[in-house]
Amino acid sequence: MEFWSGWKVRAASNPLDVNLRLYGSPLATKNFLTVDDAVNVCMAVRASRDKIGKTFNAVNANNLTLQSMLDSFQPLLKVRGIRYEPGLSLSQISVRENPAEAFAFKATRDFRPYAIGPEPRWVTDNVDRLGVQRIRMTRQLFRFVIRSYVQRHLRGRPCR
Repeated sequence: MEFWSGWKVRAASNPLDVNLRLYGSPLATKNFLTVDDAVNVCMAVRASRDKIGKTFNAVNANNLTLQSMLDSFQPLLKVRGIRYEPGLSLSQISVRENPAEAFAFKATRDFRPYAIGPEPRWVTDNVDRLGVQRIRMTRQLFRFVIRSYVQRHLRGRPCR
């Protein structure tokens, strides 16, 4: 609650040092797809005459590392000190000293397997054959999406 009470007035140049370890590898990769891209692929599959019995993996050609996502999140959330540690265990966390870290560790239990390794290698031949113009997820686009969310939903300002 202390964090949120002062968050809106906190200057981005003076981020809060949260000193928070998360379970995972900073080099693990994740795949993000924009809603527009997902809809475009779905509409193309629907219009395709050659779709029966095929799998269409609507994934992005570019994966992002957990570290690059943290690098995008932290300045926008006006925090620093969040880091991934692959071998982090509950015995290394002090609930008394860092209750937020203990909460994050427990709350992300189901996601730990996904925070350690790379995305699978997706076969996208069927989607590629559809000829749909795709949106490539880049660090810059990811940062824009996160910034838009923060502005609209956390700061209450319209996106630009």
